[in-house]
Amino acid sequence: MCDLDAPGKSYVVARGGNGGFGNKHFATATSQTPRKANPGRPGEVRRLRLEVKLIADVGLIGLPNAGKSTLLARTTRARPRIAAYPFTTLSPYLGMVQMQGESRFVMADIPGLIEGASRGKGLGHQFLRHVERTRLLLHLVDVSEAGPEQLKRDHEVIVAELAAFSQALAAKPRVVAANKADVPGAAEKAAELSRMIGAPVELISGVTGQGVTELLWKLWHRLNAA
Repeated sequence: MCDLDAPGKSYVVARGGNGGFGNKHFATATSQTPRKANPGRPGEVRRLRLEVKLIADVGLIGLPNAGKSTLLARTTRARPRIAAYPFTTLSPYLGMVQMQGESRFVMADIPGLIEGASRGKGLGHQFLRHVERTRLLLHLVDVSEAGPEQLKRDHEVIVAELAAFSQALAAKPRVVAANKADVPGAAEKAAELSRMIGAPVELISGVTGQGVTELLWKLWHRLNAA
């Protein structure tokens, strides 16, 4: 029905009824007690579904266990739940990334996305509706276990789900980062993934902090350019 996306914005979802008028409203000089009245009428009744969409500069996206929560915990004071199993994050977390001086931006950790999320599978729309508000997407890919071919497929799953949900969402600027650089062979996998998708892939480790500072500055500059 409406999107309340600005301060002070309002929208009437149900109109009130008529309060009615008693007989005194119809009194005249010649008819002091008229036997006439206007009965009230009930107002509109609706059942509404209200959805909250977080507002953040950067939205973390990726498959479950890609390391999104670990990265948010390392770069902000947010303390999302972290564990070695899928869907640890069941609701979005926001954190403020503080750079040098007054440079800062808000980053959101969103529940992991799986194939079919655009149709509500897994946490589905709980994920996608929050990403609509972000200005930039940070797409994390876990390079710790799978080979380049599987990593490419994992990357394509996320891209396809964004497009299936909304073309506007798919068109958002996106930075791809290969997480878990501390695992042997991660650099080679990240380089091959970059070649296969035809886009730069940043190599980072949310655990050790490798490449994280460089990535944050890249996000900051992309936000400023936008």
